[in-house]
Amino acid sequence: MGVSMGSVYALASAMNDSTASHLAGLILIGSPLRVHRSQIVHFDNISCIFPLIFNRKRPFLYLDGRRLESSVNDQEYIDARRNDSLSIHYISMDYLLKVRKIQRECKRKSALSSISLPVLIIHGGNDKISSIRGAYFLNRNLVNSRRELLIYPNSRHSVFWDSDSVKVVRDLVNWISSK
Repeated sequence: MGVSMGSVYALASAMNDSTASHLAGLILIGSPLRVHRSQIVHFDNISCIFPLIFNRKRPFLYLDGRRLESSVNDQEYIDARRNDSLSIHYISMDYLLKVRKIQRECKRKSALSSISLPVLIIHGGNDKISSIRGAYFLNRNLVNSRRELLIYPNSRHSVFWDSDSVKVVRDLVNWISSK
């Protein structure tokens, strides 16, 4: 199971023959194969220029501000994440560039066609972090997989902590039980 950026890593693992042979299925939640335009066209992104040029290893991009607030409706979750010492609060330009490289690989149709595992794709219909177009892209291009796409129209990016969370968990359990 991969959630958000973790779904890109899960996809990459499933494309790797030695890893895929140990997997029974793949669950991709809020996969950022395509980033929502509100994350790209934003004044804050000007701050990315300096780390790109001067210090790519230093964490600079704050994940607990507007990005977190736009990803979920649950204030308790937002507060808990901000105060969780195990939560990743900042990421570096190096990390973003590595994720971008993996994203590009995952978008190759030939790479996606190498996956023959059952795949469950879950996405919030009101996701302002990852574009829903990425979920549709996966559903169209995982041509050798038994795949199922579940869209929760009222949910944002963090579907486990949003208005449809009970339904998401129930559907997830049902999908796993059916495999």
